[in-house]
Amino acid sequence: ELLSVKKIKGGTTLRELVFDTFEPEALAAASIGQVHRATLADGTSVVVKVQKLGVDGLIKSDLANMKLVARFLRPYLPFDITPIADESIKQIPKEFDFERESRMQMEIRASLNNSEYGEPHVYIPLAYRDLSTTRLLVMEFMEGVPFSKLLKEEQVAHDARLMKLRGLVPGAFQKLLLAYGHMMFVDGKFHADPHAGNLMMRDDGSVIMLDFGQTKVLDDESKIMLAQLVDLLAVGDKDEICNMMDEALSTMKKGGGDADKDTVIKIAYSLFDTRYIAEAQLNPFG
Repeated sequence: ELLSVKKIKGGTTLRELVFDTFEPEALAAASIGQVHRATLADGTSVVVKVQKLGVDGLIKSDLANMKLVARFLRPYLPFDITPIADESIKQIPKEFDFERESRMQMEIRASLNNSEYGEPHVYIPLAYRDLSTTRLLVMEFMEGVPFSKLLKEEQVAHDARLMKLRGLVPGAFQKLLLAYGHMMFVDGKFHADPHAGNLMMRDDGSVIMLDFGQTKVLDDESKIMLAQLVDLLAVGDKDEICNMMDEALSTMKKGGGDADKDTVIKIAYSLFDTRYIAEAQLNPFG
């Protein structure tokens, strides 16, 4: 709608000037924005991510309330969650800046493709930065199947293509882990929201990474600390894991005393390790 209303010279709309076709029905939608299929004037197939009007104010209000809830829960939890709330308040508003997202996407894409872990193993769509703004992002269209679809047993069981792709999942995750090792420990700049809807698999088993709104930048000290923590988790040194978690999260305390060691260990494995932890699936509210 905004693209159709925005007038350029001679009454031409922005949509008419830039796009040959633009599908009005969203290909996908989330809390902050939605994505549409389109073709550029030269026929190139793209997707256009458009930010929903007014959503930034609503989410910032929710974040402020989250900080209040974190403070309220402090006496009742085995550790202090206000550092997590503080990090969310710092990081989530960055999702509203699509110019930052396009810049991070292209920087990570270039770095991975200059290493052995990018294409043809892990693909990141090209962002058209000259066509993007803080609220609109144009990027290359890539064909793939979302991992969220591959996780649905009822769909996979009746689709030969999905069955084949599901068999390629272990190899795809290996490629993804290697790419993350490069992003986090070499570049210190990584895609920080790798849920199943932001990852797609191609027919050859390679992976497509989408949505760089949540991109985290680590300084050298943080990279070293994270590497040490991953190493400690692999070894299973519980005392050192607790010490490192206390240092990393600033305050793993309850009522002025130390947090329960077993709880801290489970939190550490849930957050920083790839193995399955049953407690990570529990709902604290019932």
